[in-house]
Amino acid sequence: MLIDNKNKGGFRKALNRVGKMNKNKCIMKKTIILAITAIVLATGAFAQEKKIEFGVKAGLNLAQEYTEDANTTARIGLHAGVFAEFFISNRLGLQPELLYSMQGGKDNTGTDKLDYINLPVILKIYVLNRDLSIDVGLQAGYLLSANTSFKSGTDLDIYERCNKFDVAVAFGASYKFAEKFHVGLRYNIGTIKIAKTLEHRNRVSQLYVGMKF
Repeated sequence: MLIDNKNKGGFRKALNRVGKMNKNKCIMKKTIILAITAIVLATGAFAQEKKIEFGVKAGLNLAQEYTEDANTTARIGLHAGVFAEFFISNRLGLQPELLYSMQGGKDNTGTDKLDYINLPVILKIYVLNRDLSIDVGLQAGYLLSANTSFKSGTDLDIYERCNKFDVAVAFGASYKFAEKFHVGLRYNIGTIKIAKTLEHRNRVSQLYVGMKF
């Protein structure tokens, strides 16, 4: 859980750091705009050579908040969004995605519900006649909402206590089981603390199905 009972005063101080929060939001917005602009420009270039495919994907999340001392149990959620795959060669593809993702974790007191917009950029290495791909890459994330739902029935908004920006290392695999459909597994390892005063980081296992147009 992202409630630090030993340092509630620290959270109150964090709530007053509005200037820093606004600065981080501005940086994240600029990063997303630049990333989307780069993807749009690349899309035009690859589309002219017919080396790009578009699609949608959706699946299951098993999300945890990881620390070296203790982990939460998994919060079960969903992720869904769109992707474009740029074919660098017959065996290599670069796939940016834009996803909504339900993350967080739970323990014996309640559940942290953290919802993100994520922008993974995945290098796909194809084997087995291009039916199987090994996937590795990086993912940038922006926190949309954050609250703790206690088992007592009360909810607490913890958005201002959390870092709004996340960066994760992603790896997994996908398998094409039909002409336009594939299934995949991915594991995302967050590298930035979820809360400003705690050491928890995102860990998310994903199972998904994708469809190309």
